[in-house]
Amino acid sequence: DLGLAGSTGVFITKGHAIRAHGMGVGVQWPDEVKGDIVTTVNYMICDALSHVPDCLMYLKSLQYDAHVYRFVAVPFTLAACTLFKTWASATPHRATSIGRHESTHIINMTKPAEFVTQLTSALETFKHGMLKRSHPHYEDASMQVCLIESVLSGDVSEPMVPSF
Repeated sequence: DLGLAGSTGVFITKGHAIRAHGMGVGVQWPDEVKGDIVTTVNYMICDALSHVPDCLMYLKSLQYDAHVYRFVAVPFTLAACTLFKTWASATPHRATSIGRHESTHIINMTKPAEFVTQLTSALETFKHGMLKRSHPHYEDASMQVCLIESVLSGDVSEPMVPSF
């Protein structure tokens, strides 16, 4: 499905922009999200997370072709883990890169179940960070977590409408 593929590409691009910003690389934010840096980063993470259910549905449709699946799953998983950890970090204004060991582990994964396990673990980190802090995007993040968990558990059979 082209809509799901597009949503996946948008998610990966947004993940790279957030990571680049946290690494000090100049990123132009849209005017509607400019504000203090923590609010901006949290808003951008919530916005990017709105694509995750579509990404998971797209990956599910690719699981019968291992090479194509890995081609999409590796960058998606790296971006998702980075965003989940950035949200949960003590310094959310700085992107929290996943470590070399975790990156290598993700790159070497070959089975869909391995990616789901990695995402579930990163999602738990995200939820823990979400509960530790109260901020203006808590409700948006909670809704995204519910959608992501539904897709991971197989409770959602229809893809979400892309929100480009």
